[in-house]
Order: sequence, then structure tokens, then C-alpha cells
Amino acid sequence: MAQKLTATVTNTSNIISISVSDSHTSPTSTAQVTAINTSLNVGDSVTIFLGYEGDTFKAITGYVKEVKLKKPEWVYIVTGK
Repeated sequence: MAQKLTATVTNTSNIISISVSDSHTSPTSTAQVTAINTSLNVGDSVTIFLGYEGDTFKAITGYVKEVKLKKPEWVYIVTGK
């Protein structure tokens, strides 16, 4: 039986994609979330959990750096560090 991938992001729903980058040359990780709904604002604390249903892990905890509404797709792009 195939496992179903899952992701949760603080105050965000209808997630389309998540990208998390980590570098040995950078002191911080960066995440970018594309979603249909979010109530996050710049400076808000955000936590992202990734994994399979019933087996998730905390991928990143940080603060929102930028929130953009992309038109005409009407999706939010949230960037955090």
C-alpha cells in the first residue's frame, strides 16, 4: 500500500508546494510555500511539518520574511527563514 505525503504549515491551507533549502555555507535555512490560503504576515512565527500521514517531522521553524499574492493564479507565496 502506498503512503500518502503530507505537509502542514502554520496558519496556511490548500498547500500547493513547499521548497526547503539548507546550505553549509549559510547560517539559516530558507523555505518557500505556495498555497491558496494563508493568514501569515511578515514577522510571524512559522513551522513546517513534512512526511507521510502518521509519520511527520518538523522540517523548519522560523519567521516569515515575505508574503506575496501572485496574480492571476491567486496563490500566496510565503518565504521564511
